[in-house]
Amino acid sequence: MKARIKIEDADKIAPIETVQPASSAENNGEIDPVKQEEMNIEKQERTLSLNAKTERSKAREESFVAYGIRQQIQASIASFEEDNFTPVIDSSLSSKDSGLSLDSCLCPSEKCQFCGLTDVALGLPLMRVPTKDEWEEMLPHLMSRRVVKLIAEIKDDKSVNAKPSATPTLKSVSVRINGELQSWKDTQNSLDGIPKPILEFTPRNAMRFIVFQHELSCRQSSYFPCVTGSLSTHECCSFICSKCSY
Repeated sequence: MKARIKIEDADKIAPIETVQPASSAENNGEIDPVKQEEMNIEKQERTLSLNAKTERSKAREESFVAYGIRQQIQASIASFEEDNFTPVIDSSLSSKDSGLSLDSCLCPSEKCQFCGLTDVALGLPLMRVPTKDEWEEMLPHLMSRRVVKLIAEIKDDKSVNAKPSATPTLKSVSVRINGELQSWKDTQNSLDGIPKPILEFTPRNAMRFIVFQHELSCRQSSYFPCVTGSLSTHECCSFICSKCSY
């Protein structure tokens, strides 16, 4: 027989208390305001860094656009007594940054190893891009969101003329053990906001040391990954060819 409870006795029964699991209680609780504020600041700083990186790429491309415009109107300008157009083009499109100006982006003796055109012919800078073998070696690591290339500071302490306050030389390095490429967990969150780390190419140019130092310094300060390689190609050509490997 089933036991039945009288209606008048129902109010005398103590309600059953449900014990909420600790994990569930934490999930329902509020996040520490201090920690939330720190997370918001980090997110904002990362967004600003990503925007700055986009602006750097845009500045390089605009330097080539300015060069192309100057070349197109050169004959027309020659017919005027005074050139008032070139200063306007330079002030609006050409970057004044030593690492982003046209002079620092040009590679007069180099051609894209994919399309065969120079940087001026296509109006885009040449990048340091991995070969097929280099690409296939790095790809599994970067697809797993791991860091392959490190930026190291090299101090020339052995030099007689070296000054204690001299800026150290930056180099992009990789580590091998028994010939096998090594990678590391992204502890500095350098890949956050980077959809395809394998395409984070660095520029190639005639002023190799100065400009490469400029680029590595920016990437190091903003915790951005970098990819270098043996090829010299336009970035757009590399993107198209990467679809075969990605």
